Amino acid sequence: MKRADWLTRVLLGAIAVGLWVLILRPVFMRRTVRAADEAPVTKVVRAERFEVADSNGKTAAVLEASLLGPHLVLYGTDGNGFASLTYYESGPALNLFDSEGKPRVILTASRKGPELALLGGPPGLSLLDSNGKGSARLGFVKGEPALYLNDTGGKMRCGLTLISGAPGLTLGDSNGKPRAVLALVLGEPGLSLFDSKGKPRAGLRLVSGAPSLLLCDSGPKPRAVLGATEVVAPKMGATQRRAESSLVLFDKEGKVVWKAPPY
Repeated sequence: MKRADWLTRVLLGAIAVGLWVLILRPVFMRRTVRAADEAPVTKVVRAERFEVADSNGKTAAVLEASLLGPHLVLYGTDGNGFASLTYYESGPALNLFDSEGKPRVILTASRKGPELALLGGPPGLSLLDSNGKGSARLGFVKGEPALYLNDTGGKMRCGLTLISGAPGLTLGDSNGKPRAVLALVLGEPGLSLFDSKGKPRAGLRLVSGAPSLLLCDSGPKPRAVLGATEVVAPKMGATQRRAESSLVLFDKEGKVVWKAPPY
């Protein structure tokens, strides 16, 4: 074979490879991709049960058509269900479970209206702001209902509680310390004011239906009472009940130093 013919064949082969790489192959690939894109898509998948598993093969979610209605269950890594969504004849229901699989929160929307149930003890409901700071919490303290309002620093600023069945309203300062308490004590209303150290300094209450204003020092010990009160007579040692129109002053030891009227 002549050298010129061999060079011609090599040149023609290189041209053919170039045409394939630069022109023909991209066209072929575009047609292949277009054919894959235009493949028919299944719009509906019908089944009675779907299971979703994690990378370890554990069931993470189950969607099924149960006897009660459509049912969705989400599972934790321990294999216990922690949430379920079910549609009953009465309406949808969302259930949240604890680590032992016991229902703790049930949210339903029945024909009678929406209902939220908190189960177990002590249950609580918290409402947070967009930053997750300021909150309102409804819960139980020693088996009795309580409502607390906290500021953005997490400090309690207002609390509404029941103590032994008696209602009480507490107002707190920026440090969360109670500064004012309005409550029923032995069936009688009373208002107590506290200093920054949490010690009572003033109190307004009813004593057997009669009003009484009490002022205390930093001890805190009573130093003045305006209105109904009871004092011990120094000579007789008997308890003397003072009327609403009386004023009694005490020393730091709690002894009466002045009173009006004097009798």
